[in-house]
Amino acid sequence: MSSTNLSTKLETLLPHLFNPQTIPGEPYLRFQLTSEISGVISMDKVQETIVIPSSQITPIPNMKGSFIGLMNGHHSIFSVFDFAQLLNLSASYSSSQLLHLIIVRLPFKNNSNESLLGLSVQQILGLTRLSQDSLEPLTKNVPQELLPVISGYFLNHEKQIFSFDLEKIITACF
Repeated sequence: MSSTNLSTKLETLLPHLFNPQTIPGEPYLRFQLTSEISGVISMDKVQETIVIPSSQITPIPNMKGSFIGLMNGHHSIFSVFDFAQLLNLSASYSSSQLLHLIIVRLPFKNNSNESLLGLSVQQILGLTRLSQDSLEPLTKNVPQELLPVISGYFLNHEKQIFSFDLEKIITACF
């Protein structure tokens, strides 16, 4: 069979591979912070998401409650925080469980290097695309604990999905 015939057959069987369509909106990582709160964070600074046993985190004594410990990955050591507890919500971390981590890149202010930060969430839900045009402004019915770290929310089937701002999260961590 010639390569032309094979290409034609593949294009007939799998047209979506040969005619990609642009999906509108910016890419976001969607996650469940607590059982009641779901959110998104822009993929711009997300390094990766992983699910690991809590034994891979080294606890450090006498640190604030939201600090889970240190983790070694990507040729560096970085801090891991319980994101819900950082916001004074119910803690999602238990030392005998798997951790769902969002690893984000943090730029240094006076340097081109980047550092990493781990945020433990209840569950990672996957990728989605959302348009900034549909971002709703903050209103009175937003939980007070979220106000310092969100820029607004999206509505999905009448449910609020909070848009978390990485710069504001970094300020809350350090």
